[in-house]
Amino acid sequence: MKWYWRLGFILTLPISFLFLKVKNRHYLPKGKALIVCNHTSNFDPILISLASLEELYFLAKKELFEVNRFFTWLIKAFNAISLDRQGIDLTALKRVKEVFDRNKKLVLFPEGTRSKSGGLGIFKDGASFLALKFGVPIVPCYIRGVRDSFIPWIVDRDLIKFGSGKKRFRKIEITFLRPLKIEISLKENLDKNLIKYITKKIEERFKNNG
Repeated sequence: MKWYWRLGFILTLPISFLFLKVKNRHYLPKGKALIVCNHTSNFDPILISLASLEELYFLAKKELFEVNRFFTWLIKAFNAISLDRQGIDLTALKRVKEVFDRNKKLVLFPEGTRSKSGGLGIFKDGASFLALKFGVPIVPCYIRGVRDSFIPWIVDRDLIKFGSGKKRFRKIEITFLRPLKIEISLKENLDKNLIKYITKKIEERFKNNG
């Protein structure tokens, strides 16, 4: 683990104790995996890192790397990989392969954007494609309670009006769901119907909460 990741864990430790409730961390396998998470806020990468207690890698839309130089440096330092969502990004695929070759975990947000309402959006097929191409297990990760937490008052001010009106600063719940394991025989089988089938199974995990 890089030194600044260790420092980040230490500095954000109070958040873990005061504001996070993590369930089913045991579903995270040792070694490489694809963590598929619903997208609730710009703070999600930090929340997932704290919940997993591991150094993770993240696929992020290329537009985030164009905000400003400091932000670009920051997200690169914390393992964000630029993804061009128009077509197949071969450079991003090469980076993803390197991550899995090093036995690390990659995080992907299949909705492609934040859900301000807190509900699940439509899942795209990117996670299924990557899992099949590289033969890695998929671990769904469900984040709840962000709208009624401290986060909208810090980094996502536009979420304040979407709060439920319940008690502020309650704990954010992060639940890891049962993994979907990709059979070795299916590796690199990029049949469109199979990809969509796996995407449907991922959605079912979220809707059934397990």
